[in-house]
Amino acid sequence: MSNRPYTVILTCGKMVKIEDVLASFTKADAKREIEEAYPGFTLVALIAGTHKSHSFIYDQDPEPPVKRGVTDVFDMSYMEEHTA
Repeated sequence: MSNRPYTVILTCGKMVKIEDVLASFTKADAKREIEEAYPGFTLVALIAGTHKSHSFIYDQDPEPPVKRGVTDVFDMSYMEEHTA
C-alpha cells in the first residue's frame, strides 16, 4: 500500500494539534490510520502535503464569548422621560 504526506489538524477537547504524517492515499484508510495513531483525538482536517512548519494553530477559547447588549447611540427615547 502506498502512503503520501499529509498535514493533519486534530482536536482533543479544547486543545488543537497540527502534525505532518504519512498515511494511505485513500481518505477512509488515512483517517483510520491517523485516528489509531492519535487515540483520544478527533481528526478535523486532512491536507495533502506537509505544511506544519509554516502553519499556526490556536487552542479553542476556554470560555464562550460573553453576549453583550446592543446600544443604539441615536436612541432619544430617554429624553422624553426626562423632559416632560
